[in-house]
Amino acid sequence: MAIKKKPRKKGPVIAKSIVHDGIKFSSGLEKNMYIMLKKAGIKFEYEGEDAVNYIEKLKQASKEAFEDRVIAEAKQQYEDQWKPEHDGHMLDSDEIWQ
Repeated sequence: MAIKKKPRKKGPVIAKSIVHDGIKFSSGLEKNMYIMLKKAGIKFEYEGEDAVNYIEKLKQASKEAFEDRVIAEAKQQYEDQWKPEHDGHMLDSDEIWQ
């Protein structure tokens, strides 16, 4: 008589997030690797920041850079528009009142 095999779970793996040493790990495997690296004395930095936060920071930095560029261009345009038309030397008070 043949023995039936138990069907294997085929769905996605769902990892539980774990907090250890004040760091939120995405899975138990990450926590265990952190502990092993720490015990071995290997210097490293846990990623910690997820892709969504990283993308939001990039968007904010890009927006700020764009705003700074627009302000600088507007300032330059204003200065070019209202630049005094003389030969480049400073005007004396006598020249202003003539």
